[in-house]
Amino acid sequence: MALMYTTIAANGTLGPELQIDNRTCECCKTAMTAIPDGLIAVYRDRSDKEIRDIAISRFAAGKWSAPETLSKDGWEIDGCPINGPAVSSDGKNVAAAWFTAQMTSLKLMS
Repeated sequence: MALMYTTIAANGTLGPELQIDNRTCECCKTAMTAIPDGLIAVYRDRSDKEIRDIAISRFAAGKWSAPETLSKDGWEIDGCPINGPAVSSDGKNVAAAWFTAQMTSLKLMS
């Protein structure tokens, strides 16, 4: 699933759809906050190897920045963890929070 962005004018007209990230975790929520010169989006990204880490992208001067990894949780899950981030801002100060845990493999011994 891709993370997309558009605008809605006061008269209801939709702006063009822009792709922020072409591969994200489809069940983890995306969080967004306004900053003085734009927007910040924080979400759980997903690699082609199903590694799910928290990513961030910034909207400023009419375009989105390339996504960057905010935290390398290293979750390798072939499924939906349903643990997206939250983000808040106060002026230029931005805070993001999310659940994380060390992922380990368990091998059952008989």
